[in-house]
Amino acid sequence: MNDKNNNTPQINEETTQVPVNKKTTERSVKLAISSYFPIAPAPLERPSIDDDFLNLPAVERVTESIRYNILCLEYSISPKGGLRQWIKLN
Repeated sequence: MNDKNNNTPQINEETTQVPVNKKTTERSVKLAISSYFPIAPAPLERPSIDDDFLNLPAVERVTESIRYNILCLEYSISPKGGLRQWIKLN
């Protein structure tokens, strides 16, 4: 038989296969994903305006009121934090 026409791969006898434990692999993958992506969203705190709001300069009052309104909108849409988690993951 001619070895050049043989298309079967050659088996290296020095190569050994490592047994894979499926449960350990699944657990490792789940742990890696859960440490990078939190599974449960964190509930949001109710938005509040800075206690020193009236004493802030005009530009800082505007900024604080915009921040407060955006946080109120987010809180009214998703008080349990699902929207924030979705934005972080996407």
